Amino acid sequence: MAKKLEGNMWSSRWGLILASIGMAVGTGNIWRFPRVSAANGGAAFFFAYVLALFLWAIPLLAAEGVWGKVSRMGIVGSFKVVCGRGWTWAGATMAAFVLGIVFYYGVVVGWCIRYLVYALTGVFKPGLDTEALWKAFAANGMQQSILFFLVIAICMWICSKGVAGGLEKACKVMVPAIFVLLIFLAIRAAFLPGAVKGYEFYFTARMSDFLNPKTYLEAFTQVAWSTGAGWGLFLTYFVYVKKSEDIMLAATTTCFADTTAGFLAGMCVIPTIFAYAPDPMAAVKAGNTGMAFVHLTRLFSEIPGGTIMAIGFFLRWSWRPSVPRSP
Repeated sequence: MAKKLEGNMWSSRWGLILASIGMAVGTGNIWRFPRVSAANGGAAFFFAYVLALFLWAIPLLAAEGVWGKVSRMGIVGSFKVVCGRGWTWAGATMAAFVLGIVFYYGVVVGWCIRYLVYALTGVFKPGLDTEALWKAFAANGMQQSILFFLVIAICMWICSKGVAGGLEKACKVMVPAIFVLLIFLAIRAAFLPGAVKGYEFYFTARMSDFLNPKTYLEAFTQVAWSTGAGWGLFLTYFVYVKKSEDIMLAATTTCFADTTAGFLAGMCVIPTIFAYAPDPMAAVKAGNTGMAFVHLTRLFSEIPGGTIMAIGFFLRWSWRPSVPRSP
C-alpha cells in the first residue's frame, strides 16, 4: 500500500485544504445559498446554518477523514476494510448515489462552459437580455448533451493525473482567485441602485423565522448539499494524506470557507437582483439557475471589466475539482 501511494499524495497541508475547499465550493454556493438564505429568514438562516455546520457537516467530514486515512481505500473498499466484507454493499450504494450527483454536476458544469464561451466571444454587453439568452440555451438539448459528455471526458482526464500532478497545483491558484473575485463583485454590487433594499432583505432578523422549523430544515439541507458531507469525497481525499495530517483542521476550514463563499455570493447576487430585476421577490423565488445565469450575468454585462470577471468566474466553475482515483 505504501508503494501504491508513494508519489501520489498531497505535497502539503495547504494543498489538501485548498483542494478540499475547491471540492466543497461550487454552484450550490453561488446560485442556491443566496436564494435559500434570503427566502428563509436571512439572519435566522445564518444562525441555523452555523448550527448545522457543528452538528452535521464538520463531524461527518471528520469521520470521513478518519475513514479514508485508516482504510487507504475508496468508498467501496473502505467499507470492506473498516466494517468487513459483509458491508461492501453499503459502500457500493453510497458510490452509486454519488455517481448520480456527479451526473447532475456534469450538466451544470456544461452550462458554465457554455457561458464561459459567451464571455470569451464578447456576448456580455450592456443591455443584454440575460433571461432570453438563458432560455435560448436551455432549449437546445443537443448542445447541452455535447457539453455533458465533454465534462465527463475532462473529469476522467483529471482523475488520471492523480492528486499532486494537476489537482493540487490548480487549486492553489483557482480557489484563492474565486474568493478575490467574489469579494470584488460584492463590493461592486454594493454601489448598485437598490442595493440597500437587497441588504435589508438578506439580513432581516425576525423572531418568527428563528422559531420556524422550515428555517432549520432548509439550513441543514443546504449544508449537506454545499459541503458534500457524507458523500465520500472528503474520504477519498484523505486516502492520500500523511499520517500526521490534522483531520479536524481540514474539516473545519473547509466548512467555514464553503460558508464564506456562499455568504459572499449572496452579497453579490441579492443586491444585483434588487437593482435590476423588475420584481425582485419573483426573481428570488424563480429558482436556482436564475441566480447565476440571469442575474449575476446581468451584473457582468453592466459593469466595467465585467467580461474579464465573467471569464474568471465561469472558468472556475467549468473546472470543478474531481475526486482522484482510489488505490
